[in-house]
Amino acid sequence: MAAGPLRPRSGAVAAWTGSEVLVWGGLGDREARGALALGDGAANHPDRDRWRPLPGAPLSPRHGAVGVWTGAELVVWGGAGQPGRSPGTFSDGAAYDPVTDRWRRLAPAPLSGRTAPAAVWTGRDVVIWGGSGPGSSTRSDGASYDPLADRWRRLPGGPLSPRAAPGALWSGHEVLIWGGDAAQGRESPIAGAAYDPSVERWRVLPGVGDGGELARLFADDGTVVAWGPLFGLLGGEALLRLEPDVREWRRDAPRPPGPPAPSAGLSGRIPASWLGARHAVPVHSGGVRPAPDPPTGRWRGMTASPLTTRDEHVQVWAGNRLLVWGGRGLAAALGDGAVWSAGRGR
Repeated sequence: MAAGPLRPRSGAVAAWTGSEVLVWGGLGDREARGALALGDGAANHPDRDRWRPLPGAPLSPRHGAVGVWTGAELVVWGGAGQPGRSPGTFSDGAAYDPVTDRWRRLAPAPLSGRTAPAAVWTGRDVVIWGGSGPGSSTRSDGASYDPLADRWRRLPGGPLSPRAAPGALWSGHEVLIWGGDAAQGRESPIAGAAYDPSVERWRVLPGVGDGGELARLFADDGTVVAWGPLFGLLGGEALLRLEPDVREWRRDAPRPPGPPAPSAGLSGRIPASWLGARHAVPVHSGGVRPAPDPPTGRWRGMTASPLTTRDEHVQVWAGNRLLVWGGRGLAAALGDGAVWSAGRGR
C-alpha cells in the first residue's frame, strides 16, 4: 500500500465501504516515552492505492473504539483516551458519511464507557454488547442504535457473563456473540449466545468443547462457521458449521500442519486469513499460511506477507482482497500496509 497521511498507530477503527477503507483513531507513539491517543483518520481507495484525509471528528482522540459500517455511515463509539488520564473510557460516538464528507454526533448512549465491545450491523441497528471498563472490569450489558432515528434502546439481560473483545456476527436474523475475555475468576461455561432483535430474546449457543471460545465466527450461505483452536473437542484447529435451526456443530476440516493460528479476515464466500493476534501475541511475517475455504471445506496456502511482525493492526476484507495496515511492532507503532488478492494469491 502507498504511504498515507496518517502517522503509525495501532488499535484504530477500520471499515470497508464498498469502495474505500476508512481508518480512524488509534494509539501512536510520542517522541518521549509513552503512547499517544489519536483522533484523525484517512480513507484508502485500493484500486487507485491512494489516500485522502478525513475531516476532523467531533470526538476526543481515542483507541479501542468500535466502528461499524451501516451501508451509508461509519458509526464510531466508545474507546479509551490518553493512557493514564481521565476519563479512562468514553461512552460517546459519532458517524461519518463519506458522500457528504461530514461527521455527526450520536445521541447519548445508555451504556457506560468501555473499550472492545462486540459491535455488529443488523441492517437496521448497530448492536453493541459487552466490553472492558476502567481497570480490569468487564461488561455484560448492551444497546442497539438506530442511525436513521438517532435513537438508542437497551438490550434485555442475556445469559452471557461479562467479557471484553467477544466476536460478533449478524446471521440474518440473530446477533451472535461468541467468546471474549472474561474478568479474572469470572469465566463462564457458556461460550456464546444469540440475540433475536425481532422478539428481543436471547438463546444459548451450543458449545464446542474446551478452547472453543477462542474460535472466530463468520457467515457462509446461511450457516454460521467457526474457525480456530478447538482443543477439547477436536484436538486442533478446524472449521465447524452451525445451521441456524440445528443445536450442534458439524465438523468440516482440520487445519493442515503449518504456522500458528491465523486471525480471521473473513467475509462472503472467499475467506482469507493473515497470521495475526487480537492482543499481545505478535504477527509473524514470512512463510506460507493456510487459509480456510468454507465452500469446499478445505484449506489452501497463502503467499508470504511483505510486512514485518505486528499486532493490533487494521485488517479489512474488501470483496476479494485482504487489506492489512498499521499495528504495533516489537518496538513501535507501524504505518505501512499491504494487500492480499484472493484471485492472484498475493
